[in-house]
Amino acid sequence: MNQHYRDARKIDPSKGTHLPDGTPNDADRVEIGPTLLAFQEWEAVGLTLPNLDAMRRFRWERLTQHIVDRDYGGLLMTDPLNIRYATDSTNMQLWNTHNPFRAVLLCADGYMVMWDYKNAPFLSKFNPLVREQRSGADLFYFYRGSDPIDAQMAGVVADFAKTNRISLIPVSVDGQAAPSLPDSRPDSGQIKAMNVSHFPALFLVDPASNNYRALSWGFMTQDDLSKRFLNVATGFKPNS
Repeated sequence: MNQHYRDARKIDPSKGTHLPDGTPNDADRVEIGPTLLAFQEWEAVGLTLPNLDAMRRFRWERLTQHIVDRDYGGLLMTDPLNIRYATDSTNMQLWNTHNPFRAVLLCADGYMVMWDYKNAPFLSKFNPLVREQRSGADLFYFYRGSDPIDAQMAGVVADFAKTNRISLIPVSVDGQAAPSLPDSRPDSGQIKAMNVSHFPALFLVDPASNNYRALSWGFMTQDDLSKRFLNVATGFKPNS
């Protein structure tokens, strides 16, 4: 053997503690980025690399300003490309495109929350602009299929869940499924466990912590439901 490991090392101590793009020089990066070969080629032609911390902050400030300019309370992103833009974080991009499991909520004050698999918070912890990492929550909709108001609300809930790519578990109290929720299931103890006393009722449930919070009682428009969801999602606390 005439090739020594020292000649092919992945960490070049002559570069200091950080690489030209501002990331730590420890060969332990989580975020997707340039390879050592790319760094060498760019250095050879004298290219100045963008600072990733500055890029992330620019995108964060730009998105936040657009939210403020439109007088929105926040922006909920479920598309993996939008999540990558906002956080520079990825998790199985192709799978996520067809099977939504991630979401990012950016509030008007710049506070940003990432929902991901409960064992994958490290995929976005490198970015300090992502203030929280949470596991995904489910929507539980309790309704009576024979009641016209409940059935009308079922359509609103189904559209809301589909639009925002949120897992929905519809529970029919009387065993009749609404046309918009054909995969409804009968109650198997959730109503008693969650102390649901009025219908229709929509709950946000965090399966990782078993916390839940009511989103709506009775009928609600999708716009009002979106506002309510934002308020509950940003203040998700243990049951009181």
